[in-house]
Amino acid sequence: MSFDYISARADADSLIAEFGAAATLSTQSGPAFDPVTGAPITPSAGSSITGTGVKLNYKAVEIDGSVIQMGDCKLLLSTRQAPLIGMTTTLGGELWRVVQANKLQPDSNTIVLWSLQMRK
Repeated sequence: MSFDYISARADADSLIAEFGAAATLSTQSGPAFDPVTGAPITPSAGSSITGTGVKLNYKAVEIDGSVIQMGDCKLLLSTRQAPLIGMTTTLGGELWRVVQANKLQPDSNTIVLWSLQMRK
């Protein structure tokens, strides 16, 4: 018997919709990076993705000072589009940039959600 990841995605979407807020990530000038390969890409001007997100703080033990820095936050994002490293969004009235994008994808067909490391 296999696990129903489509149902898990629906649950995640529902919880993020209930406790989160609409989020639009967009590109600025200059290259962005593919979160899967890490390769630089040049997105089309003004490209953006939309979704619903929940902003969380990192725990003190997660902040190592190099990869995760003091002041970084985590954005759990429900979207079917792949966020690009370098995209920006406004959270709590402040501009944040994606520095790392990790997808929760337990099987090859279903992305449950994205966990984005954000930095001012």
